[in-house]
Amino acid sequence: MAQRVTPIDISDCEALSTADRAYSSTLGVEPIIDRASVHFYQRSGHSFAARGCPDDTGDSAHGAGTSGGLERLAGFVLAHASWSGGRPVVRVERLVTVPGCEAASGALVAAVVKSAYDAGVYDIVAAVPSTDAVAASALAGAAFGEDDVSVYVRVLGSRGSPSLGG
Repeated sequence: MAQRVTPIDISDCEALSTADRAYSSTLGVEPIIDRASVHFYQRSGHSFAARGCPDDTGDSAHGAGTSGGLERLAGFVLAHASWSGGRPVVRVERLVTVPGCEAASGALVAAVVKSAYDAGVYDIVAAVPSTDAVAASALAGAAFGEDDVSVYVRVLGSRGSPSLGG
C-alpha cells in the first residue's frame, strides 16, 4: 500500500492518542495527545499524519484514517510555528511512528520541512527524546544537525515536585 501524508484532523484523535500512548510508554515521556492538543496542532498547518505501511492488510487495528478510510496510521508529527521577536521558527514537538512503519518518519519530516519553507519559516527545531533512534535518523536524513544544548524542565502545580514554598 502506498504511504499517504496529510494534515492531522480531529477525526484522527483516537488513532493519534493510541500511537502516542504506546510511544510515550516505550520512551518514558508524557503523552501529549488529547482533543485540545489535536485542535491546536491541526490549526498550526505544520502537523501531519502518515497512513499506510508496507505490512498493511487493510485492518483498522491502529485506527481509521480520515475521510472514512481504513488505512492504518503509520505515524504523525506535531509541529507549530512560534516567534520571539527575531526570526520565526517551526518547533517539532513530537515525531511518532508505529512499529513496523518506521519509514514514515522520513515522509513526516519532509512534510514539516516543506510546510515551513512554504510559510517562509527557515528555522526548524526538533525536540525529540535522545533515545528515539528512529526520529534521530529521520531528522539526520533531512539534513538536521544535533545542537549542543541542554534542556531544563520544571513542572509547576499539582503535577510538579517539589511544591512551591515547601
